[in-house]
Amino acid sequence: MTKTHFTPGPWFVNYPENPIIRAWDGPEGDAFDLCTFDADETGNAAANARLIAAAPDLYHALTELSDWVKYIMEETDHHDDDEDGRAALLIALETLNKAKGT
Repeated sequence: MTKTHFTPGPWFVNYPENPIIRAWDGPEGDAFDLCTFDADETGNAAANARLIAAAPDLYHALTELSDWVKYIMEETDHHDDDEDGRAALLIALETLNKAKGT
């Protein structure tokens, strides 16, 4: 697995009215705040917080899925005809690079 340069998950949301994204400081550590949101008029703060809190899990899933798609495309006889697979892989890799800052 690729070394990440962000606080490892899991991340979670505390206080849905004024969301706080928190993470654990090691297996035996206390939780600490990563990010806080002020409640907004649109009501999107909690949804935005949940999406950000899912980021480490999404990153891991996208990495695993990209590796699997690359493997399938390299090992099958039909990879040259799989435009959708190549397009999906490119999107996944671009998204991972965005997350990595590369």
